[in-house]
Amino acid sequence: MWNWGDMMVMLISAFGCLTLFISQVNEILERLPRLFAAWRKAVGSVRDQQCQIHDEPEGNSVSRPDDL
Repeated sequence: MWNWGDMMVMLISAFGCLTLFISQVNEILERLPRLFAAWRKAVGSVRDQQCQIHDEPEGNSVSRPDDL
């Protein structure tokens, strides 16, 4: 059978693990908006570069992967 000392240690350790889990989830959720903003910025930058490459005149000296 369990004694009170063992039950208290289990209860304190369970609340400690729960607190750690909640704080880690909170950190991840706080970083998500910055991560999404950085992702949108990176995708937009790549998209802009692709548009610039395709909009250049044909006589340019830029080598494209499909020219190789």
